Amino acid sequence: MKKLMAILLSLTLACAAVLPALAEGKKDETVYVLANPDGSARRVIVSDYLSNPDGADTIADVSNLEKIQNVKGDEAFADGVWQAKGNEIYYQGDSSEALPVELKISATLDGTEIAPADLAGRSGHVTLRFDYAVSASYTKDAETVAMPFAVITGALLDNEVFANVSVKNGQAVNDGDRTVAVGLCVPGLTTGLKLESDKVELPEYLEISADVKNFSLPVTVTLATNEAFAALDAGKLQDADALKEAADKLTDAMTQLLDGSNQLYNGLNDLKDGTTNLNNGINQLADGTDSLAAGADTLSTGLTTLTANNETLVGGARQVFETLLAQANAALIQAGVDATLTVENYADVLGKLVEAVSEEGVTAQARAQVEAAVRAQADAVRSEVTKAVRPQVEAQVTEAVKENVMAQILATQNLTMEKYEAAQKAGLVTDAQRQQLEGALNQQMRTAQVQQVIAQQTEAQMTSDTVADLIEQNTEEQIGLLVDQNMQSETVQAQIAAVCEQGAPLVTLKAQLDSYNTFYTGLIAYTNGASDAASGAAQLKAGADTLQSGAAQLKDAMPALTDGVNKLVDGAKALADGLITFDADGVSKLTSAINEDLDPLLARAQLLIEAAQSYNNYSGLAEGMDGAVRFIYRTDAIE
Repeated sequence: MKKLMAILLSLTLACAAVLPALAEGKKDETVYVLANPDGSARRVIVSDYLSNPDGADTIADVSNLEKIQNVKGDEAFADGVWQAKGNEIYYQGDSSEALPVELKISATLDGTEIAPADLAGRSGHVTLRFDYAVSASYTKDAETVAMPFAVITGALLDNEVFANVSVKNGQAVNDGDRTVAVGLCVPGLTTGLKLESDKVELPEYLEISADVKNFSLPVTVTLATNEAFAALDAGKLQDADALKEAADKLTDAMTQLLDGSNQLYNGLNDLKDGTTNLNNGINQLADGTDSLAAGADTLSTGLTTLTANNETLVGGARQVFETLLAQANAALIQAGVDATLTVENYADVLGKLVEAVSEEGVTAQARAQVEAAVRAQADAVRSEVTKAVRPQVEAQVTEAVKENVMAQILATQNLTMEKYEAAQKAGLVTDAQRQQLEGALNQQMRTAQVQQVIAQQTEAQMTSDTVADLIEQNTEEQIGLLVDQNMQSETVQAQIAAVCEQGAPLVTLKAQLDSYNTFYTGLIAYTNGASDAASGAAQLKAGADTLQSGAAQLKDAMPALTDGVNKLVDGAKALADGLITFDADGVSKLTSAINEDLDPLLARAQLLIEAAQSYNNYSGLAEGMDGAVRFIYRTDAIE
């Protein structure tokens, strides 16, 4: 569930990154690294976007790129200044600067090292390893840490080439024709947080293994970004008391779980003893009518002993069930899921949660998030639409005023527009007369009075219902285009697929609870049956024939009953031993780490967040301008 919520958070951040940056003074960079099959950079292309929310004529910029090219307009760049003319700037160029994250891809074929490019056409067991070396660093108070980056690598594998695919530090998803191998790594973060590797080790590399026939690989794509770390609020890491309190609650809950498992094991041992007594009683009943009375007494005594433990047994099983549900509820709450599981409702609640992470459900959630993010910028979109509409309205108003002014000038010559146009067609208007009239028209159009009329009529048109409706219609169309653009982006589609994949833990959780519920309901049915057997034993005393027949039937049933009880005892013992191991190796170490190492861990986390927030550009950033940068590595195909 933690992974599920992390993917949802990543999806939200990815949506925000795809949206146009409308904040004042924002430079958004995407660095495309065209790489060789071994991951070494062959060419680095940087795509930059400069926002211009105020419609400034010029935008100051700092860039160390070569071959700078404006990709969406004709605005010129010289001496660190773009002649923006009120427009946003989109440009790109090449860079020879060192990359903050270096990608290295190594390979083995049947256990022997081989250059990735030499795998083309080869067959055997292939392992591809992706390593990420972070060279960028941050220093504060004489302490230096590597810049925190989250790195996502994906590869699309043809199932006719790749079989038996396994992924270390990632996942493999097979749709029948292709297998998608993807992994998320945080290189250097274990060292940056000074975590002890025997307690916690974060993934720092991706490894893909498969049986291959005629090896070929189109491309691999890797995204490296520090934006998720930079978006965190370091101030919220000041107080560790809440986490320590949660650790104490976890310890208490584990103690209750251990007590419940011991009660279950002891109760099942009592049940096993009672079953042995019952078996002895049935054997005595089968010996003959002479020992019939004694056998009936033994049977009755055994069943009484057996049923006396029914309440304890069922209660212990119920307590274990509720403790398991409490742990599941705690995990759901910690993951931000508003749901409370009970014995009666867990199947329905988890069923709905599993449905929520289906492809249809996740797509709907993603679209809602994308649309909300786009609509948060609706005023800015509407402002841009209004700017685009105003020149059109002003041109129409100017043309109408121009015709009216020309009519007034012609009236001083005792002419109408129709007569003047007819005279022009007949060739009766000389060039000098036409130039004189046009000069008078241009002079009148430049007067303050006429310009004021144009401005007033333009403003009136801009506030009319017709123009307002046009602006609103164009705004909605633009918003819809932005939503569709973001939904079709590779990042959003990849994250949707990843979220759907992360629904597996919910399915597993439901299957595990279903398994225990089967045991629990079966135990209730069994104890109810034991109670019925005790009542039957009392009735058996009334007649030898009935008792003798019943004893024979019980004797035939006892092997299965004894085997079932023995399995319950073995299962309860395994459960108790497993919980003890889980407490010693998991919960105790976790709470110990929280109580002993949390304060220095939080201090390191604050330093890493500050480091991430300090790295906001690759090619240069003008003073006073905000920035954001991400790196996308695409390796050449191996064919």
